[in-house]
Amino acid sequence: MPSSAALQPAFQSGADQRIGADDRLLIEAMLAHDRLSETSVDDPAADDAARQADGNPEHLLAVRARSLRNVTALNDALRHVRQVMGLLITACAVLALAGGAAAARAALGAPRTEPVNFFHLIGILLGLQTLLLLIWLYLLLFARRSATVAMAAASLGGLIMALARRLVQWTHKSREHTAAIAAVSSMFMRGSSGKWTFSAISNGLCLAFNVGCLAMVVALLSTRQYTFAWETTILSSSAYVPLTNAVSIVPAAAGFTVPSDAQIK
Repeated sequence: MPSSAALQPAFQSGADQRIGADDRLLIEAMLAHDRLSETSVDDPAADDAARQADGNPEHLLAVRARSLRNVTALNDALRHVRQVMGLLITACAVLALAGGAAAARAALGAPRTEPVNFFHLIGILLGLQTLLLLIWLYLLLFARRSATVAMAAASLGGLIMALARRLVQWTHKSREHTAAIAAVSSMFMRGSSGKWTFSAISNGLCLAFNVGCLAMVVALLSTRQYTFAWETTILSSSAYVPLTNAVSIVPAAAGFTVPSDAQIK
């Protein structure tokens, strides 16, 4: 039976991908474990199981990986890495929800006697998110080859994944956990799966922030009275007319009352 290292190029070619994601992740963990051992793990039973199986090299690797003596430890390590990632994503979503509510409360926290500048409010609540969304769209549309690497380095999803790997490294020093971390990292950095995973996490956190903002804004507007102003000390009063009309298209379509040109001026 050829070693897993010998079969690795055939696996990386991606030919005849018939195995599931869990098996593919287990194969990556096995290969990483072999690299850490500087040689293929000597497991005659796993070699015999692969030798008796039929299929392409990727399938043989999957059979060998499932038959290894330490397969339980590898699966436990992989499950632990994914659990840490899931807990971190959940915690960050809760923080984003609370952060959105806090941002809305701060933005509407002006004294009752002072009007709230509408565009100042929009900038506080949506400015950073809009910038992040534009960066994500640019990477998705115009930097397809490097999008996964860029999102892993700069996106919220990539930062959470990096933090999860660090936490696992700090709390578990076993070779199986090191191999599991390497396997998860390799899966996310190859192909489009990582790009969409990072995108889903980042956009999900932005959605949680928006939900927190919306809930707090509705709560405050339902219990307090605010005076909104469209004003500036730099631009002329007419400069806000087209901006306000553009922003109010969706609220007007939903039936909300929007300011007239005379009210904006």
